Amino acid sequence: MESLLQDIMKADQFLSDYVLNIDTSKKREVEGVKMYNQVFAIHQVEPDKFYKSLDYYQQHPALLKAIFDSISKRAEQLPPQKTPIITDSVIRTPKLSVGEDTTAFAQ
Repeated sequence: MESLLQDIMKADQFLSDYVLNIDTSKKREVEGVKMYNQVFAIHQVEPDKFYKSLDYYQQHPALLKAIFDSISKRAEQLPPQKTPIITDSVIRTPKLSVGEDTTAFAQ
């Protein structure tokens, strides 16, 4: 359950940071279901079984806390990741060569 829940959390983060942030026309629920189904397939778990297990752990908060604590501890041990800079395809900063005349850009 721990690794599955961790991958669900990663899918949520990816969905928020990259999918919905880049393409605002996408619907969160639709894209979320797609991503969750991919995670379920990777872990070879049926969605109903996951939600039944999650419900059990929500009824037993001490057990769920232990899982989240373990996930958090593993995440702390990972090296920090750099967030890629995503540039807007419409707004671009002109790139200049060394020695190129910049007066055309001054206003």
